[in-house]
Amino acid sequence: MNKNNTPNDENQTPYGEFTMWTIADDIWTPFCTKKNKLMVSWGYVACRCLGFADFAYKIDKMYVEFENGSAPISAPIPFTKFDSISYYSSLTGVKDYLRLSIDGQPTIEIAPGYETYFGGNSDYTNDPYNGNRLHFSARTTGTAGINGATFGAGVSSVVYGVALVAAPLDSSTSDDVLVSRGYIDSDDQRTVSSGVQIGVTWDLTFPPAD
Repeated sequence: MNKNNTPNDENQTPYGEFTMWTIADDIWTPFCTKKNKLMVSWGYVACRCLGFADFAYKIDKMYVEFENGSAPISAPIPFTKFDSISYYSSLTGVKDYLRLSIDGQPTIEIAPGYETYFGGNSDYTNDPYNGNRLHFSARTTGTAGINGATFGAGVSSVVYGVALVAAPLDSSTSDDVLVSRGYIDSDDQRTVSSGVQIGVTWDLTFPPAD
């Protein structure tokens, strides 16, 4: 805690990172990896899942922010871990976001540095599927954002931001809860091209490796 009795930004647990990919002919090629910022609202998701086994609050969506016009977007976009989901409804004009379903179920992996404790490598556990990192993936689909802006190569859409989201209502954004959020530096951004999807993989580690 700092002198204002608010949590310090560096005390983010769990922690994670996301990797951006281009996907052509189902071949994934990475182009950048960035650290995420865990949002305060993630705590509610954890409480619902861990305390009540509430399947509705599992992480099953990703947001992909974009702007039409091909020029790199000034990034990172300033935001705090206390920001709400309402930011996304404010994206208008040439800015919008896709709400993507996670590709199947996440996988459980062993975060680097924890090999001794997971994967059946010691007396700690004999379950070879144990681990402490969740791995999610999603890919761009569709031709329009949630707020109505066209998405695609024809309008030179530039992807510049992503978010990991719990979505209790699959068909509506009204109850979506932000888990984590991040942005892509201008030099690493990609303009959507014909026949190529943008992919996102996201790793969340419990607890931090330090």
